[in-house]
Amino acid sequence: MKPSERYVSLVTYYAERAGLPPDLAYRQMLAESSANPNAVSPSGAQGLFQLMPATARELKVQNPLCPEQSIRGGTEYLAGLLYRIRAKWPTISEQDSLKMALAGYNGGIGYVYAAARALPLANGEAPTWDAIAAELPNVVFKGKKPDHKQIIGYVGKIMPS
Repeated sequence: MKPSERYVSLVTYYAERAGLPPDLAYRQMLAESSANPNAVSPSGAQGLFQLMPATARELKVQNPLCPEQSIRGGTEYLAGLLYRIRAKWPTISEQDSLKMALAGYNGGIGYVYAAARALPLANGEAPTWDAIAAELPNVVFKGKKPDHKQIIGYVGKIMPS
């Protein structure tokens, strides 16, 4: 059994519990950590789902290096972002909402919202992922620009068009 296969049942369980497609959550885990439960990024993100310490605390993940806690926390966090996006834009497509949630997970939901604010949308109209991705290079949120190439590449790795 490959190391990544050892987490399939946990990812499936927690993804389904959170209302996410299990295959999406599994691809996200691979993109985040290559299925290394001890992964730590230069920015301090930890575990299979690369939770930042503040996010881990918010999700009540006591040990982000514990595979089960990381999977639970990561799937709950992505599901929460997805809920926020769908609540904001009820007419958004399934694919666009998933891609925006992934972008928010990777780079911060503030950048997604800032990109949407810059778009010429009619009242109540939902943005598309393509429009958000095109606007990301121009976004400044809280005085910072996103690493738009990294965010767009991340989303494309998990959800190829």
